[in-house]
Amino acid sequence: AEAIAHFIKRKVENSRKSGYSLYGDDRLVIYDNWHAPVLNHQEALPHLRGHLEHGNVWSAFKRIYVVNGRKLLELTQEESIHHLVRRPREV
Repeated sequence: AEAIAHFIKRKVENSRKSGYSLYGDDRLVIYDNWHAPVLNHQEALPHLRGHLEHGNVWSAFKRIYVVNGRKLLELTQEESIHHLVRRPREV
């Protein structure tokens, strides 16, 4: 959770740099490809939310998606939604 929060905060910092335009409904996609045990989203979510509340994240991004293998975590300021990602059938 700390690593994901770190990269999200870096993206927020980048969004404030000169030349970067925000459009009011900006979204961020983070691919979690850490070479560590698979993150348990249910356990990590409260920690991640705690980190994000102190970073003024929601002023830059309205939605944040964290993709990890077959799981997609969708975050907004109000809610968190877990999605399972299906792989297309091979033909």
